[in-house]
Amino acid sequence: MEKPDGVSVVRVGDRKLFECKVAGSPEITVHWFRDGAELQQSVKHVMLFMNSVASLEICEVSENDSGKYFCEVCNEAGTESCTVDEHVILKIQKCDVEDVGAYQCVVANEVGTFVKKIESVSSILGAVAVFRCSVEGSPPLSVQWQKDENWIPEDPTVERTFENKEATLRIPSCEATHGGKYTCQVVNEAGQDKCTVALTAMTVQVTRGNPVSLECRLTGTPQIRVRWTKDGKELQSSRKHHLSYKNNLSSLNMKSTQMEDGGEYLFEATNSVGTCSCKMEPVEVSVGDAVTLKCRILGTPDISVAWFKSDGKLRKSNTCSSDFSNGVATLKLTKTTTFDQAEYICKAENRVGSASASCQVAPKFDIPLEPVTTSEGEKLSLKCLVSGSPPLTVQWMKDRRELKSSGKIRITLVGGAPCLEVSPVSKSDGGDYLCKASNAAGSNFCKSRVTVKGDAHLLASTVVQFLFSASDGGSPIIGYYVEKMRSDGTEFEVANRKLLTECCLKDPFGLPGPPRNPKIIAATATSMTVTWDPPLDNGGSTIQGYWLEKRERGAVYWGRVNRASLTKPSVKGLEYTVLKLIEGSEYQFRIAACNAAGVGPPCESSECRLAADPCSNITLTWSPPERDGGSPIKGYIIEVHEEGSPDWRRVNPADKLHPSTEITVPELKEGKKCKFRIYAVNAAGNSEPAKTGDILVQDILSKRPAHSNIIIIYYGPLFLTDSKETQLLRHLVKRLKVKL
Repeated sequence: MEKPDGVSVVRVGDRKLFECKVAGSPEITVHWFRDGAELQQSVKHVMLFMNSVASLEICEVSENDSGKYFCEVCNEAGTESCTVDEHVILKIQKCDVEDVGAYQCVVANEVGTFVKKIESVSSILGAVAVFRCSVEGSPPLSVQWQKDENWIPEDPTVERTFENKEATLRIPSCEATHGGKYTCQVVNEAGQDKCTVALTAMTVQVTRGNPVSLECRLTGTPQIRVRWTKDGKELQSSRKHHLSYKNNLSSLNMKSTQMEDGGEYLFEATNSVGTCSCKMEPVEVSVGDAVTLKCRILGTPDISVAWFKSDGKLRKSNTCSSDFSNGVATLKLTKTTTFDQAEYICKAENRVGSASASCQVAPKFDIPLEPVTTSEGEKLSLKCLVSGSPPLTVQWMKDRRELKSSGKIRITLVGGAPCLEVSPVSKSDGGDYLCKASNAAGSNFCKSRVTVKGDAHLLASTVVQFLFSASDGGSPIIGYYVEKMRSDGTEFEVANRKLLTECCLKDPFGLPGPPRNPKIIAATATSMTVTWDPPLDNGGSTIQGYWLEKRERGAVYWGRVNRASLTKPSVKGLEYTVLKLIEGSEYQFRIAACNAAGVGPPCESSECRLAADPCSNITLTWSPPERDGGSPIKGYIIEVHEEGSPDWRRVNPADKLHPSTEITVPELKEGKKCKFRIYAVNAAGNSEPAKTGDILVQDILSKRPAHSNIIIIYYGPLFLTDSKETQLLRHLVKRLKVKL
C-alpha cells in the first residue's frame, strides 16, 4: 500500500480528499477509520475503491473532523493499513472579549506501543481465558480488539477493560467458537501498533463410554485440506470416528470413548501456501547421555526462535546450544543430569504473531508395585517409585474403584514415591490394586495382587465354656454376651451379635461360592439376556442377590452392570437383560453372588457374543425352466430385497452363477420383510426374473410348528436371444420352496 502524506492541514468548510494506492489479490475490502472508530459511507464521508486506488472525501470540514485517519485493506492473505493525521486551522470568525488570551498548539508524536504483549492461550472448554497486555504512548490512547481479522462487537460473553495503560480481554466461559486468532491494536494521534496471538479451546478429560467432540476452526485461502491423526496415525471417517469439515470448522466426533481412545490427537490444515500444525513428542534419555530436541516450524520469514524450560528461558552454555535452519529448530544438551528432566517449550515468533510447542516426559514407574500376601489384622503397605514431568497426579484403585484417604486408608505422595496404607487389613481388602500416575504428557500405571489370609492365631471354631453365675441378681438369666480381644490388642469387643442361650461361639457366615454356567441366551443390537445357576455353596447364609459385570472383547477391565449398593442388590433371580450396549461390539459377562457376609468371587466368564439383531437363514428351491431356449442352462442368479433397503442384493457371488436349483440365504433379520427373484442364464443371456411376494421372516418362524415349508407357485415369461438375433418366447413355471 502506498500511503498519502503524513500530516494534512485543512481550513474549516473546505473539502479534503485522502487517497491510497493498493496492490494485492482480489477480493480486497477497504475500511476507513478516524481515531480507531470506523467511518461509514454518508453524505459527509464519500468512500470509493476504483483502479486500485482507495479514496475518502470529507465534505465541509469542521473542527470535529480533526484526528488520525487510517485506511485498512484486507484479503484472504492478510491485512495492511496506513495512517495520516488531519489538522484543522483554528479560525475565529468574530472576536469577542472572551477570546482574548494565550493559545497553545500541542503536538504529540509518541506512538502507542506494547510494553508487554499478549501471549497465546490454551483453555479447557468452560474455563476462563484471559489476554492481558501493557501499552505506552502519548494520550489519548485507545485500544481495539479483533478476532480472525474482524472487530469484536459488544458481547456479554466477552469482557474488555483498559485501565492504567493495561488492556484486558476476558472470556469467562470458553467455548469452541472462541478459538481463533486475536489481535490487540493500540492507537493514538502519533500512530498505531498491534500484536496477534491465538486462543486454543480444548477438552482434555473424557469419561469412558461418554461421547466426545474435538473441533478446530480455521481460516485461509481455498482449497484447504484437513486431516486428523491419533498418536501419528491418520484417522479416517468410520463408525467409531466421524470426521466432518464444514464452514471452516473441522470436527472429530466419537459416540462412545474407550480406554484405547486416550492419546495425542493432532489436527493439520494444508493449502497451496503451506501447512499449519504443531506437535512435539516426549523424549526419554539416560543420565549423562546427550539429547537433541527438534521442532519443525512453518511460517513467513523472518522467524525468531527461543527455547524455554519450566524455570525460565534457556541460555547458551557449554552443555546447551540451539539452532534454527531449514525450518527446523533444535536444542542440544551434551550431557544430561537429573536437573534436566522438565518440560521444554519451543516458541517461534514473526511479525504476524507467535506459536509454541512443548515437550514433557510421561510418567514412568522406576520401581513398580509387587504382589503382596498379608494376614488379617496386619498393616498393608503398597509402595512404588514414579518419575515424569511435574505436576504429577496419582490415583489409587482397587478392583476398578477409586480409593481415597479415609478411615483405615491412608494415601501419600512424597518425592515421586506414592504409598497406600491400609490398617488393619480384613479379607475384603484382598484384590487387585492399581496405581495410576498422570501428567500433561500422558499416563502410566502398575498393578499389584493383594492376598489376605485368615488370622493364623484363630481356630476355625472356638468353644467357650464357663460356669453359670452363682447369683442371678434377683432376675432369671436369659442369655450371655461374650467379648474378645486379640493378644496384641488393647480393647475388648463383642463377639456375638445375638444374645447367647448356649455356651458355644461359631465363626460368622462365609462368603458364597461363584455362580455356575453363565450363558447369553438372547442378543439384539443394544441388549443381551444372561442366565446362570446359583452357587453350590451359599456360605451358610441365604443368597441375597447377584452382581453382574460386563467386558468388551480385548478390554482389560470389567464394568459393573447393576449399580445398587451391596446391601440391596438390584438383580433378583437367575436371569437379567443388560441394556445400552454398543451395536457391533462383542461382550462377555460374569456374575458374583452376595449374602450376609458380602460379595463372593465371580464365576468364570461367559462366551463372547456380538451385539447385533438376530438373523435367520432361508433356503430357496425351484424347478428349472421347461425349455432352455435352444442353449443349455449355465446357472442361476439369485437376488434378495430386504425391507428398508433401496436396492436388490445379489446372493451368489457376482463373478459366479449358482449351479443348482437350491440355495440358502443367510443373515436375514427377523421381523423384516424380504422378497426374492431368480434369473436363468444360458449362452444368450438372462431370462426375465421369477419373483416371490413379501416374506416376513418372523412370521415364518412363528408358523414353523404348523408348516414345515411354504410353497409358492409363480408364472413368468422367459426371454432368450440366440446369435441370429431371433427372439423366442417361452413360459417358465417356477416352484419356490422356502425351507426353514
